[in-house]
Amino acid sequence: MTRLAATPITLSEPERTELEHLVRRRSTFQQIALRAKIIL
Repeated sequence: MTRLAATPITLSEPERTELEHLVRRRSTFQQIALRAKIIL
């Protein structure tokens, strides 16, 4: 069975910065932080 490759995501610098900020914040819900980590 072949594995499907994920489509690459291109982030702008402000988008990347915002996601990194969400991952580091203590008050961010764990589900949101996990999604941000997956994208990064």
